[in-house]
Amino acid sequence: MKISYDYSILIREIQEELEEGVLSESDFVQILRAPEPLRGLEYRPIVDWYYDARDGFAGIYGR
Repeated sequence: MKISYDYSILIREIQEELEEGVLSESDFVQILRAPEPLRGLEYRPIVDWYYDARDGFAGIYGR
């Protein structure tokens, strides 16, 4: 399986957070992509990612 460059970075960063105990496997992770696709491609790269271990984004989604 070939994983794109930004996915491999994302996976590495999440792995580091898990190893440090900052993030747990039950936490919700939100992935933010670029608003527009890359020129000439239909691919929107990952811009950032974040998580909220306290309420699982309840404030964002109004759960």
